[in-house]
Amino acid sequence: TADSLVSYLYDRRKKGIASKTLKADKSAIYLCLKLYCVTNPDLRPQFDLIRIATNEAIKLRVSTTRIRESDLVTIEEMKLILQLATDRAKTLSLFLWTTGIRPGEISKIKLRDCQSIDKDLIEIKINGKQERIRYILIPTYLYKDILSFYKGKTYLFESIDGYQLTVNAIEKMIYKIGKTILNRRVYPYLFRHTFATMQIKSGQDIGAVAEFMDNSADILARVYLHSRIKTESILNQYNLGL
Repeated sequence: TADSLVSYLYDRRKKGIASKTLKADKSAIYLCLKLYCVTNPDLRPQFDLIRIATNEAIKLRVSTTRIRESDLVTIEEMKLILQLATDRAKTLSLFLWTTGIRPGEISKIKLRDCQSIDKDLIEIKINGKQERIRYILIPTYLYKDILSFYKGKTYLFESIDGYQLTVNAIEKMIYKIGKTILNRRVYPYLFRHTFATMQIKSGQDIGAVAEFMDNSADILARVYLHSRIKTESILNQYNLGL
């Protein structure tokens, strides 16, 4: 019931559990109830009422975390990956580096979603969050490498066995790169963070970058503008008030 779910979340909050974890707890419970409703469709209205009542009773706002610039994938690290990684891992890393795409979006790209717009660029239709459609561009030679190493028949990225490459497989491949080549933790979203930071620092319009990445401009500004107020500015502000 809504009351039992709210009570559970409140008890967890009292124990000092972080909002981010509580939000994940709530999402997991929602998913279980939603799956249960697949075979019990008559209970769907009850589930919707539970979800609405719970969302109104307990607000879980998770603040956007700024990404430390020191954690991003450097150009030197990228060159090292291109030297030492397997062809499939190298090509996947380069695709992440070039597009800033989410791993869940990679796994859904079909060959029919890729169209040549001239000899140098391939346009790819991306099915993003909440089924939002957007288009990204990659160099033609990167596209040809993906076709060569992944040999997809339906999807752009497929497993060696010819199945759709899963998010889990993508994460494992990138994690292995970090462990065996870079000697640090690396994950697919780190390439997304790196892409956003590099594009903004190069002078690209934040709105254009946000549209390309399927993100909001205000989130990009908060998370990826790695700027700091100069120390002397703080001291000057203080002195002006004396």
